[in-house]
Amino acid sequence: MTKQEFASLSIRIRGKLIALASRFNKASRLEGDAEDIAQDALMTLWQLSEKGYPIKDPEALAVKITKTQCVERYRRQHIRYEPIGD
Repeated sequence: MTKQEFASLSIRIRGKLIALASRFNKASRLEGDAEDIAQDALMTLWQLSEKGYPIKDPEALAVKITKTQCVERYRRQHIRYEPIGD
């Protein structure tokens, strides 16, 4: 994927990724910025592209990355630490 193709794709799907992250945050009652999640997903997509990862459908992969990042943030905020021993 060239820089031009990536720029065009990111402009086209950015709103979709933000909406997806917003819906997840609202449904899971998380505090978080959906725009940050979308930006992180696009950065991950670009990094995969730069490393030569074969991307057949960049939009579908961006959605999958966004969902994965939402779940990771949810899990990080819901980790419970319990003392060992005593």
